[in-house]
Amino acid sequence: CPAARPVQPAGGARATHLVHGGVAHTLEAEPLVIGSDPAAPRMLRLPAQLPGVSRRHCSVLLGAHGAIVRDHSRHGTFVNGQRVNGDAPLAAGDRLRVGSPGVVFELVAVN
Repeated sequence: CPAARPVQPAGGARATHLVHGGVAHTLEAEPLVIGSDPAAPRMLRLPAQLPGVSRRHCSVLLGAHGAIVRDHSRHGTFVNGQRVNGDAPLAAGDRLRVGSPGVVFELVAVN
């Protein structure tokens, strides 16, 4: 398992949506919680049998300086191939991965 290190955003515009399965989920101050059983007001439930996906894996939200991902898992959350340690910034064009081999989400900016 590679060592966790700070993640730098890809340098794109501010991300406004997380895309999964052809659906764009709006990013808000209230976290969008991703996992196999996230039990949250705003959640994105993944199939329980996916390897390396925790019940409450990570949260994506808008902070004071833009979108961030907050890792809650012991399995790891990855942005552009780098493991997240705590919180990491997100920008349009970034790729968020949970699980192994993983589910990949795209960050986009919608006007």
